[in-house]
Amino acid sequence: MLGEIRRILIIKLRYIGDVLLATPVLKNLRLSFPNARLDILVNAGTEEIIKHNWDIDEIILIERGSFVRQLTFIRNLRRRNYDLVIDLTDSDRSAIINYLSRAPIRVGYNSEHRWRGICYTHVIRANRNKMHTVDYHLELLHALNISVKSSELVLQLSQQDEDYVDKIFTEYNLNDGKPIILFHPGARWWFKSWPPEYFAKLADVIQQDLKCHVIFAGSLLDQKTMGKIQNLIQSRYISLVGRTTVLQLAALLKRCRLFIGNDNGMMHVATAVGTPVVAFFGLTNPLLWGPRGSAHKVFYKEIDCSPCFPKGCVRGDQSCMRLITTDEVYDVVRGMLQPPVKCGG
Repeated sequence: MLGEIRRILIIKLRYIGDVLLATPVLKNLRLSFPNARLDILVNAGTEEIIKHNWDIDEIILIERGSFVRQLTFIRNLRRRNYDLVIDLTDSDRSAIINYLSRAPIRVGYNSEHRWRGICYTHVIRANRNKMHTVDYHLELLHALNISVKSSELVLQLSQQDEDYVDKIFTEYNLNDGKPIILFHPGARWWFKSWPPEYFAKLADVIQQDLKCHVIFAGSLLDQKTMGKIQNLIQSRYISLVGRTTVLQLAALLKRCRLFIGNDNGMMHVATAVGTPVVAFFGLTNPLLWGPRGSAHKVFYKEIDCSPCFPKGCVRGDQSCMRLITTDEVYDVVRGMLQPPVKCGG
């Protein structure tokens, strides 16, 4: 039946980082079905991360308006006559959309063992808590006997994104050869964040001891956190918080020696463009969500309540994020910035 596939839809209704982690599935589907139409359904606000992706024919945004608007959306989706719909979201809403698509092959996960399993023609059996999210996604292809030739994240940039970074380099005189370290202090929830005072202290000691440029970046939502850092930091720094798009920041990360930040979407962007990562984890497990590859360093205290997903942390000064000290992070950063020792021969 897979040989007859002509129209494929991928559903990924999460955040920017989650959509980026789904790109290996897109790549392998394109390699296996080079002539098929390959669309992806995502949440509004996450489409930028894949807007230049060569493997995709169309990005469709989910409708979340009135019942009438959602009904119209489903009718339009059904008219596309997909042969295969793959749900990488693992949620009730996406399972219902999959079912209503009326595709003859509907594939998804049911890690919570809920009723949504009946929405699929194929439920993928994979242990969600034993593998990285990328591998969890690729298990779906293995189960369908679709060849997996790549597990690399795919992120394509435009020349305009690169040109923007050229302007930043000129504006801040960053072409002097000094390594650039990008700090990203933002996170979706405050209890997923390394404290602002720790970021400020680390930036100060790095500036004091290492010859490099320090850049802080993030979205408009990170301006409050950046304000706290600005009140504490003593050394020179550059703030691009609220001044870049996701892809402009990705283009900047390509030219950085190191990314330092919380468990967030930009951490995965850094890995996608080949920049080593120093990441802080607390409420999520880096085995599932950490940066891919051996060039990175993850700090994760794994205390008795972690991993967790609370409405808020009740541990105060003993929270898992506060237990990650600036001294231990600095030691790692210094080691990652030192050039490798060349052996004589």
